[in-house]
Amino acid sequence: MHSDRRPPGSSSRSATGTRSHPSRRSQLPPQLPRHRRTFRWIFVRCFRVVCWTSGAIGIACGLYLTLKKSSVLQEVWWLPTGIARWADSYGRFRNFPAYALLALPFMLVANGRRARFNAFRWLALFGAAVEAAQYFIPSRWCEWEDVAWSWAGLLATWILVEVGYRVAWAIRCALVQESDPERVARVLGAVLPRAPQKGK
Repeated sequence: MHSDRRPPGSSSRSATGTRSHPSRRSQLPPQLPRHRRTFRWIFVRCFRVVCWTSGAIGIACGLYLTLKKSSVLQEVWWLPTGIARWADSYGRFRNFPAYALLALPFMLVANGRRARFNAFRWLALFGAAVEAAQYFIPSRWCEWEDVAWSWAGLLATWILVEVGYRVAWAIRCALVQESDPERVARVLGAVLPRAPQKGK
């Protein structure tokens, strides 16, 4: 009589003819329950809508503030007084935080390094284009320093988002491998601040 028993740890052939190893199957992350997958899908969709809406509002504000006749931001009624006063006092440097905030929703919604690079490239082109458009406004000035500060803000956000994604991915990979708690502790210890020890 033919026996279907196999020694533990041996590979088995599936119905499709491919071999699958039990240890490899155990390394796969468990599938989330249906209600958690639904919640995750809703959260991702809402997050993408918020990011795209914030990016569109940022583009519209950038166009208005850059192409209006006066460069004084305290004349804009919907800007907070403290922010407008700070921006007017720092001149060209105000492009750095402005474009850093403008790039944030686009960098967060972009899927992958290539998409984030394309977002950086298109935003850099946008910053240069609106600055060049000031040449045709008699009361404004087209200066390369403004473009440089805007590109610096975009670059800073791009680098921070890339580092954040790398750290988040490292933590996720370490937590998935539950069979290796030492790696989890090593990754978390390298990322998170250490708690002060007693007696020191």
